[in-house]
Order: sequence, then C-alpha cells, then structure tokens
Amino acid sequence: MELRELQDEFQNLLLEYPEKNFSKAFNLSPLKNLICHGSHISNNEIFNIYRRMIPLRLTEALEADFPCCAFLLGEEAFARYCREYMALFPSRSYTLDDFGSWFSEFLKGRIDLAFGELASFEWELSRLFDQKEPSLPDSRKLAEKGPEFWLRAKFLFAPTCSIYVGNFNIPEVYEAFRNDEKVLIKEKKSRLLLSIRDSRLYRTPVSSDQLFMLRLLREGKSLACILDHETLPDLDPGTLLKDFSTWTSLKVFQEIVARTLPEH
Repeated sequence: MELRELQDEFQNLLLEYPEKNFSKAFNLSPLKNLICHGSHISNNEIFNIYRRMIPLRLTEALEADFPCCAFLLGEEAFARYCREYMALFPSRSYTLDDFGSWFSEFLKGRIDLAFGELASFEWELSRLFDQKEPSLPDSRKLAEKGPEFWLRAKFLFAPTCSIYVGNFNIPEVYEAFRNDEKVLIKEKKSRLLLSIRDSRLYRTPVSSDQLFMLRLLREGKSLACILDHETLPDLDPGTLLKDFSTWTSLKVFQEIVARTLPEH
C-alpha cells in the first residue's frame, strides 16, 4: 500500500464513518493489521482514540478562527458543521493555518449568505493578525519629497491591511460579540478599511469614493491618475490629502516608492 493511499485510508476512517458503521469498515481496512494492539486494548479501540481526539482538535482550531460563528450557532450545531466541513475539506497540510480557508464558502452553502459573510470577515481578521506588522514609512525622508514624487509615487499596501465590503451588518455583530453582547444579523451595506496598528485592529468606515480610490491605489495607480480619473470628476485634492494622511497613520502603506516605469 502506497503512503498516499495509507494516509487517505487513515483520514477516511477518522472522519467519514459514523459510530455504527466504523467497526465494520475498520475490520475490512488494511490498517487493521498495521496497528499494534496491547494486552488490554484492541487495535480497534486504539484507533478510536484518534477518532475522538483529532476531530476535537480540528473543531478547536476552527473555533479559534471563527469564534463569533461558534457563539451564534451554539456548541452542538457548530461542532456538527465542523464535522461536515472536515469530511468535505480535509486538511492537506502539516499545519492548520489554512484549514479554515473554505469555511466561509461551506457555511454560505450550508446555512446562508449571512453566515458565510461572517465567517469570511473572521477569516480575514485572523489572516491580518498573522502578518508581521510593518513600520511606518520614514516621515522625515518623505517630507523632503517634492510634489512630482507624490503625484507619481507607487503605494505598496501593508499585509496587515484589507478592504472589506459586505451586504450585512457583520462588523456590528462581531463588535457586539467581543463585548459579550448579541446583535442579530441583518442586511446592511458595509464598507471598511481593516488595518492592524500596534497589535490593535482598526475598522475605518469608507465612502464609495474612498473605496474606489483605495482600490485604484492597490492596483498600483498614482495620485495623479486618481485625480484625473473620469469616475471621480469632483474629487477635491484637499479631501484626497486628508484621506491619504489618515490611511498612512493607520499603516495602510508599508512603503511609498518612486515609479521607475511609465504608468499605463
């Protein structure tokens, strides 16, 4: 039996068979003869230790990444969904860091769009906190730069920054959960700039124009391009400067560099 086949068989026995069908499946499995038994415990009972322990460990990992989902669903329902998720999206890595990457899609199909969006929001927060927080760009050096530099510069976004756009009041639901309160999920357009500064999460509301500007900057567009953009004909340079100052203080940009090639 090849190692890959052995691993798949082990995983299937761990997660796919309910208790009433497990003994029969285990007795037919080639794994039965590969697991040593003791004088007071059978190989079936030894394997059952893993059957109980590993799903619990995986559920704990998902709960750590999706605590608000776990709270709103309740312990029993959350554990049941986790078990289904494990069977559909088994871990393929030596680490559990990316195990929950499909959980939002799973909940979207299994429950509804709102819970899928909540899980997506929590997963994004988990990802942001896993990133190394950058230093602020050197303000003294940047102060020496002339207008042409700022108009043509390229702004590199920090890995601890993200743009969140949703159709439900997920940020309010999450904030209430953190404060030991409960807010019902309802439809509500949400636009936020999420950023980590000094190990603290900042959730900054953004307008539709600000969202558009941030997306252009993330695509590598310059301030000059944004000021000339046909979608923002009435954009005030003073407003842009104020927004830009706020985003810089929130460590949205990890680096601001001169553009070496012409902008397209």
